[in-house]
Amino acid sequence: MERTEAFDDFIDPAYQKPEIWRLLQGLITGAAVFGVLAMALVGGANALIGGIPVERLMIELRTAATPAAMFLILVSFIALLYAAFAAAAWHHRDPGTLFGDRIALVFDFLRMALISGVFLVGVGAAMVIFLPNVATRQYDILPWLMMMTWAIPMLFIQITAEEVAFRGYLLQQLAARFSSPIIWAVIPSVLFGLMHFDPASDTSIAVLTVIGATMFGLLATDLTRITGNLGAAMGYHFVNNFLGLMIVGIPGRLSGLALYLSDFGMEDVEALRVMVALDISVMIVVWIVARRLLQR
Repeated sequence: MERTEAFDDFIDPAYQKPEIWRLLQGLITGAAVFGVLAMALVGGANALIGGIPVERLMIELRTAATPAAMFLILVSFIALLYAAFAAAAWHHRDPGTLFGDRIALVFDFLRMALISGVFLVGVGAAMVIFLPNVATRQYDILPWLMMMTWAIPMLFIQITAEEVAFRGYLLQQLAARFSSPIIWAVIPSVLFGLMHFDPASDTSIAVLTVIGATMFGLLATDLTRITGNLGAAMGYHFVNNFLGLMIVGIPGRLSGLALYLSDFGMEDVEALRVMVALDISVMIVVWIVARRLLQR
């Protein structure tokens, strides 16, 4: 990946304090902030809503098959956002510098959300037409829409936190210190992929999921390289997660807010392999189309 002028502007704030010891301290601090704050937020939110009995909390969060469990999962990403801000403080950086130009960010978010949304909705519509028995309705429309009033803002926080942590702080600081994209593009993407590893899944599915998430990280990095801000990556991420978490979910895997549930579950390894491979293929096609339009 060659650096663009926009990308150079994006990482410019990271040059002020690029020392590796600051990056290491930032990662350690960020991990500590995330661990403590996530526990406090999830525990406090669960007590506030009176949702999940404490003795079942970890089990429920592992599958997140209810709206309450999904709410708590999404709440935990507030901790990741503040962890990234805390890490950036070691470099004497304002949190706003992790996003890139704010006006361009909003514009690129909307453009990418529209591009990926149109394409992915089209793929979904084709699946409904040609594979009508692939999913079953979980909720009526009105109750689901009411849940979306809080779920969509929480989803926006989730994707923002991940982009700020991996394509913002980590990518910027590595790019300010190292010229090779193997370091500043691949390492954050691999870490992002590993964050999605699910040891409870079939090994082949867990590996495919990590590969898919790593690929997404690389494509999101490329969009950030082209635009010089996190907007396109955030729009791409938002639509992808909205469709996967709130439109069609897989039973037993973060499915508590999904309008539809697939007719196969986590135990159906062959079907999951096909779906993960299809998801990766569609993701790449969307990226190819989007990067051409974003460069114009």
